[in-house]
Amino acid sequence: MNSPLNIPELLQRIAFFLPLWERRQGYDLKFLPRDLLSCMLVCRTWRIAMLPVLWSMYDESGAEKVTPLELHRNRRYIRYLYLNGPWLSGIHYPTNLRRLCISSRALLESAALIQLNPQLIELDVRVDGHFKSIQRGAPLEISLEFSDDSDDEIGADDEEEVDVRRQKIYTFNDIHLVLETLSGLRNLTLSYCDLSDLRPLLEFVRSNPGLTHLTLEGIRVLERPVGYAPLTSVTHLFLPGTPNIGGWQACPYLPDLIRLCPNLESLAFAQGQNFDSSELARSIRSFCPKLTSIESLNSIVCLRDCPLSSPAAVELIKSPVRLVHYEVACSAVTSGMLTALLQHADSLQAICLYVVDDSVESFTTSGKILSSFPNLRSFALNLAPFKRYQNNGWGFFDQIWNCPRLERISLMGYFPWFQDTEELEVVAEANKGFKTRNTGLDGVSEASGSTTSDGRGRTGKKPKIVLPERHPASDKKFCESMAKLGWAYKKEFDPYDLDSKKKPLTYSTRATRNKLFERLAHLPHMRDIELPYVRYVKL
Repeated sequence: MNSPLNIPELLQRIAFFLPLWERRQGYDLKFLPRDLLSCMLVCRTWRIAMLPVLWSMYDESGAEKVTPLELHRNRRYIRYLYLNGPWLSGIHYPTNLRRLCISSRALLESAALIQLNPQLIELDVRVDGHFKSIQRGAPLEISLEFSDDSDDEIGADDEEEVDVRRQKIYTFNDIHLVLETLSGLRNLTLSYCDLSDLRPLLEFVRSNPGLTHLTLEGIRVLERPVGYAPLTSVTHLFLPGTPNIGGWQACPYLPDLIRLCPNLESLAFAQGQNFDSSELARSIRSFCPKLTSIESLNSIVCLRDCPLSSPAAVELIKSPVRLVHYEVACSAVTSGMLTALLQHADSLQAICLYVVDDSVESFTTSGKILSSFPNLRSFALNLAPFKRYQNNGWGFFDQIWNCPRLERISLMGYFPWFQDTEELEVVAEANKGFKTRNTGLDGVSEASGSTTSDGRGRTGKKPKIVLPERHPASDKKFCESMAKLGWAYKKEFDPYDLDSKKKPLTYSTRATRNKLFERLAHLPHMRDIELPYVRYVKL
């Protein structure tokens, strides 16, 4: 009788769940399929069944040890190809590609690759280029190739030099003839492409009637899209960039581009310094009746440079007929924003706020959101990481929450970051005269004072929290108690802080964690609670 572990389809399914990448310093990933390679050594049946999974993705930049013979033998398994240079000469092109990420230079030099893969559903074209220091006023050199010249050979006076992007700025006219055989694309990404003439791009999008996701990254030049027929197939429009590259400051005609998409359902944009929320709101209100998702892609950067004012945020919230997902960077969370969000109380499922202000109103209003949206599934509150907060954050827990469908909550940059000795003094002073009551979880206790008229056991403006003991056994006991309820503890890694895994939880983080578990652990759909450097997941 054959074993189930000898069935090729089952083995391939198992292989798809094995990790192929390992995280290195920062956000870098390295292709290290150790587990998959170990499984392929079990027997010949396992090797034959799992080999297509190993070769399903091929990245030219990380394949230094791959021989041309190996690539030639296994090219038929490649489904996702990342190509920065021309394809190796003497080796046939893969013909079963589904996704292709390619540089503009490689695209022009490997035109046959596109012609042999008309079944492509996802295409990502990235323009070549690099930074170069040149004299102010000198003409910008246009080149397809990377230059090896040193910076010292160019600049004579530091005051007369400026860093600019020295690269070939492609228009879509340069590459669209290579792509004319494609008609089944669903996802198109163009990065740092010159769109001074929009007609070829719009015609290409219309020639792919199933193209629903359009990404235009780092737009520098954009023709004002007036007088063109609408793109009826596009439902998701992504406009990533920085405040100076690809944002409103560089391309003031982006609201006009949004007007070309009457069936738009999701909009993600780079919130620049000259971001005109009024113009965007008018475009959404008049031309995009199906829009349900608004997202700012560089919200952390905008917290410091260009957060939305409260009136601008209110105007943006009111623009769609029905809002499901809302994520922007704003200066504060105000009662006006809450009133505007309440217009979408029946539809809102995800709210993510990046906030600068640390006033009592911002925290209290954020807590009221969890009291007013019964259909909410995900909530995130991210405060400016460059500020230090005091005790105003406890206003977040003033209200009784009503979010029975909540699945995930994230509170980042939310806690007061005192030194241990300072925390002990603040906590000891805050808890004077308060008794504690059991919350039902080991290691968790909440202070309760005299009962006020609202019957919630609050005294004054801030609820007082009795923090767990500093001894590690207290946290271990809490984790064991959570494990009985199906919760697992994960130490989160901050790629910008190499010692983040070694940092202990602060007292304020533990106190807020305990408060969150008291209110949310019993919810039937709750699966994820995220705090600075720590995350709890329900298995």
